[in-house]
Amino acid sequence: MKIFLFIVCLFGAALCQAQKVTYLKMGRTPCFGRCPTYEVELFKNGNIIYRGKKNVDRIGDWVAKIESKKMIAFLKTLDKYKLANIKNNYKPVSTDLPHIVYDFQINKNTKHVTNAEAGPAYLNDLGLKIDALIANANWTKSEEKATAEGMPDPIAIENDTRQIPADVNEDQIYTLVEEMPEYPGGAAAMMDYIKRNSNFPEEAKAAGIQGKVVANFVIDEEGKIIEVNIVRSLGYGCDEEALRLINSMPKWTPGKQKDKPVKVRLVVPINFYKK
Repeated sequence: MKIFLFIVCLFGAALCQAQKVTYLKMGRTPCFGRCPTYEVELFKNGNIIYRGKKNVDRIGDWVAKIESKKMIAFLKTLDKYKLANIKNNYKPVSTDLPHIVYDFQINKNTKHVTNAEAGPAYLNDLGLKIDALIANANWTKSEEKATAEGMPDPIAIENDTRQIPADVNEDQIYTLVEEMPEYPGGAAAMMDYIKRNSNFPEEAKAAGIQGKVVANFVIDEEGKIIEVNIVRSLGYGCDEEALRLINSMPKWTPGKQKDKPVKVRLVVPINFYKK
C-alpha cells in the first residue's frame, strides 16, 4: 500500500510539474474594423512587456512590473487547463474577426496556439483576465525594443539563437540563464533611474552631439556590477557619463542557473538627446 501511494505521489508531482506555466504571451491580431492590436508578455518575476500596434492607447513598447507573487499566482491558475494537450491551431469562426495567439512556456517546452478564440472557452476568458491584470499597471515607455528579460536591448536581433544552457559552469559568463538578473524594482525602475540621474555632458551640447551609448556589463553571483565596457561609443563625454551611471547602480538580484547564482552579461542603452 505504501509503495502504491509513493508511486501515486510521484505521478502527481510529475503531472503538476508538466503543467507549470512560467511564461505567457498573448497577441490580438488586426481585423477589418478598428480592433485593438497588441501583444502582452507576462514573466513569472512580475515583468510585463506590452507592444501596442494599432487602435490602442499605448503605441509602441511599454514595460511594467507587478509583485512576483501576484504573477506566480496568476500563472498557477493556468495549471488546471492542461495546456500542453490543447491544439496548436483552431479553425477561425470568421476571417473578419480578430484572432488571439498564445505562447505558453510550460517548464522548458513552448506551446504555440493560433486562433485561440475558436478553441475552448477558457482560452477566450484568459485574454480578458490578462487585460484585467495589466489594466492598472504602472507603464513606462520603452524607447528601445523590449527583450524577453523585460529590458531594452538596442542590439537585439530578430533571429536570436541564444539558448538557455543545460549545465552550470561557475567560471562561465552567461548571456541567457533560467532566471535573469534583475535591477531592484525591475526594468521600469532601471530606466527611471537612468532618466533621473543622467546628465547631458556640456561638451556634447556644445558640439551638437546626440545619440546613444551602448554598454555591456556583468552581474556577478552577488549581484555586483563588474566588467563594464562601452560597445557603442558616442564620445564628447557621453561614454564617461554612461560608465558613471552604470557603476553607481545599486546591487542587482543575481541571475541563476539550476538555482545557482551565476555571472551574466547584460547590454543596456543610455540615450543622450536634448529635451
